[in-house]
Amino acid sequence: MWPRRKRSRVVKPDEFRCILTLQPASHFKAPAMSAEKSPRMYDSMAQAFHLIGKHEEAVDAQEMAIHFLGDEDGPLREEMSQRLLKYAEAAEENAASRPPRPRVVSK
Repeated sequence: MWPRRKRSRVVKPDEFRCILTLQPASHFKAPAMSAEKSPRMYDSMAQAFHLIGKHEEAVDAQEMAIHFLGDEDGPLREEMSQRLLKYAEAAEENAASRPPRPRVVSK
C-alpha cells in the first residue's frame, strides 16, 4: 500500500480556472481594482451575467467590452455586437415578463 501524501491546503492561483474561458483565475482581475481595460474580460463577465439571468448587467458589461475594443474592427467586434443584441433582447423579455410594481400612494 502506498503511503498517503498530505494535501496542501495552499492552492496555487493557476489551479483555479474560469468556467467560461478555461483561463487561469489569476488571468482576470476585478475591473474596479484594475487599471486594465480588457475587452475580453468584460466580454466574459457579460456572458457570466447572462447565464445567471442578470441580463441588464450583461448588457452593461458587453457595452464596456465593445468600448474597450476601441477602433479595432473585425470579427471580434462583430461577435461582441451579436452577443450584445442577444443580451439586450433577453433583458427586454425579462423586463416584459415582470409583473408591474404596485403604485404607492403617499398621504
